[in-house]
Amino acid sequence: MRATYETLETLTAERAFMQRYESAFGCRCEKLPRRYSVDCAIMQSGTVTGWLELKCRTHTINRYPGYWLSLAKFFYGCSLSERTGAPFVLAVAFSDCDARLVCSALRRDQWGISFGGRYDRGDPEDCEPLAVLPINLFTTF
Repeated sequence: MRATYETLETLTAERAFMQRYESAFGCRCEKLPRRYSVDCAIMQSGTVTGWLELKCRTHTINRYPGYWLSLAKFFYGCSLSERTGAPFVLAVAFSDCDARLVCSALRRDQWGISFGGRYDRGDPEDCEPLAVLPINLFTTF
């Protein structure tokens, strides 16, 4: 079974960020079971209106020109969007701002593919194909 790296600290930060997202966009976020591969369903008036992946980072938004997201997660979220008609959103809490990108609205020529990840934990599953999402496409909130 794959190791999980969530801690009480990271889960607390994610919950606080989720609450900021809900306040900013007038919605409710329902945490999904792990089998869904994305963090939340975005809810409005009892209806799923989107799919949300939340990330909390310790660096500023402009530290890197692109944001790396697991290609498998990117494809899964975009597939959910395609099949349900509800957008797939990546929201990132950077150290200097909160920002989001509607991944399912991107054209193929707007994002890249790379290979990388974390090498410091000795977990071979931490390195994989990545969707490289240009920071200039994110909007702050």
